[in-house]
Amino acid sequence: MFGVSPEDLQLTVVAEATFVEWLQRLQASAYLFSLGGASVNAPVTGLVLRVLSIVNASALFQQLSLAVIVAKPSGQVLETLTEVKLSQPSSRDMRFEIYREIKPPSDPVCALYFELRYCKNGRVQPTKYWATVSCQDMEQGERVLQVYKAPVEYNVQRQRLQPKKESTLEITLTA
Repeated sequence: MFGVSPEDLQLTVVAEATFVEWLQRLQASAYLFSLGGASVNAPVTGLVLRVLSIVNASALFQQLSLAVIVAKPSGQVLETLTEVKLSQPSSRDMRFEIYREIKPPSDPVCALYFELRYCKNGRVQPTKYWATVSCQDMEQGERVLQVYKAPVEYNVQRQRLQPKKESTLEITLTA
């Protein structure tokens, strides 16, 4: 039943952490593949944070995390949905494969803000880069969000968007 053929891919995993990471990626890939047959008009009930890419960051940051904030257009912050710890980058061109699912808010007036946070000398610093998506603009499927430079502004009327060149956050909206 479990024969080996020349076409099989064989992986040798040395560290347990590497095995866990590959298993998570495999599970995320299988989950995203299973979503392909869902109805396009179904309401969005899940959001998968896939890949965050920052090109030519201003510094090599320490203790990185990606926080997901819910805010109203007036700037009122309602809650922090999650904060995902990210691995320590080895260069200023950063790529993080996150593959974490969260439940977006049901209020279409709100927006989600994805903030890259970090520490310097053990102290939490202001958000350096951020991306956003309005809940009313959420449609099922894959999206690539532009990453902006700080400062993050939750009040839509006061936002000054400064795009970070070639830097993106890839997400998948699910039903």
